[in-house]
Amino acid sequence: MYVFDLSNAKPMNISALPQDQYNEFMEAKKQLIETSMSSLENEYSTHEAPDLSNYAGLKPYAHVVIAGNVVATVDNQGVVTSDDALGKRLRNMLAGLDGVSGPDFAQKIAEQIANLVGGRIQKAGTALTQRQFNSLPPIPETRVTVDHVGMKADPRYAQIESWKQDYARYEDGRVRYLTQMMN
Repeated sequence: MYVFDLSNAKPMNISALPQDQYNEFMEAKKQLIETSMSSLENEYSTHEAPDLSNYAGLKPYAHVVIAGNVVATVDNQGVVTSDDALGKRLRNMLAGLDGVSGPDFAQKIAEQIANLVGGRIQKAGTALTQRQFNSLPPIPETRVTVDHVGMKADPRYAQIESWKQDYARYEDGRVRYLTQMMN
């Protein structure tokens, strides 16, 4: 453990630091403010995932069937759902496939799976064409709501605001210091 004797310590004039030290100090202060605010905001945030149950891009494109049993389903994006055993066999094979997400890619994948397992492709009633897929609206993003009232009541918020005021005071002091040095 270190013990520091601060009885002879003098306050440092941030404004008068050499430029590189001033820049370094201000950057550290700025990062402290930003990361602290981000962390606090995150604590007072709720994340609401969008309802994608009716999003056509995630609906089945095709099923791979063996003897009337579905062994794999490929959605309109080209994402495969299967049991673990088949999933392990598919992982390496599908990793090498190139293509753009969508029904054309889903068709390629379904064909590869059907060839691998000796099954047949059964197109789903929800299958899209590539043109339809391309014209879909983007998948909605998760909605984030911040409880600003609760966050502002947190003592850490007042501390961060104090740091922001210090930062502005240091900037103003630096301008005054540099102006004096020029005169």
